[in-house]
Amino acid sequence: DAFLDALAGDDPEHSAALGPPFEPLPTDGPALADAWTAASEASGEEQRVFSLRAGLLEGGSIAGALGALGLAVVEGLDPDPANAVASGRLAVPHAHGLAVLARVELDPAKVMCRATAVSPEADGDTARTAATAAVDALEARLGKAGVVA
Repeated sequence: DAFLDALAGDDPEHSAALGPPFEPLPTDGPALADAWTAASEASGEEQRVFSLRAGLLEGGSIAGALGALGLAVVEGLDPDPANAVASGRLAVPHAHGLAVLARVELDPAKVMCRATAVSPEADGDTARTAATAAVDALEARLGKAGVVA
């Protein structure tokens, strides 16, 4: 898929032209936690473990990387400082405007990432599509090309 190839950086010019795959959806911690629980119970979560792109964590933070993707990071929701929780709306074809909530857990020692997403969209199939698209976008931008754990 050319879109995911561009997200993965295989074509830097095209990737830059596309911009971030998310638009911020600011919220506070308790509201996000409630929305996550409700969405997870209604349509389930999409989760994937993958190797991180080389150098991603050098000189920066996962919160900074998620912010660069267009997600609104919710501080203090996850007790582990190596993890980040964020919310946003997808800005990708076929899912534009769908709300998603994402959690990114890092294992810096193994240079691995677990990305989980849910969508509070009312329709279960639409919510699952949005969550899958969100994890695809996170893996494409944060993951090492061609390496899945």
